[in-house]
Amino acid sequence: MKLSSIKVVAVAVVCNAAMSFSASALTLSSAELAASQLLGCVLADDALGYLTEDQFNNRFDETVEDFSDE
Repeated sequence: MKLSSIKVVAVAVVCNAAMSFSASALTLSSAELAASQLLGCVLADDALGYLTEDQFNNRFDETVEDFSDE
């Protein structure tokens, strides 16, 4: 998957989570909350140009590896 595709998916996930606040309460487990914080750092580092494509992909994969696609 290309870096731009991963960014689009990540942004879509964050936006979807933010929009769900109005529909119902969002409950995250401690693991999900920690992963979302780490993912925010990964996305910020990438947006600031600190990461190469490989570094971004590795950090993104490490952050979400324990979660299912569902």
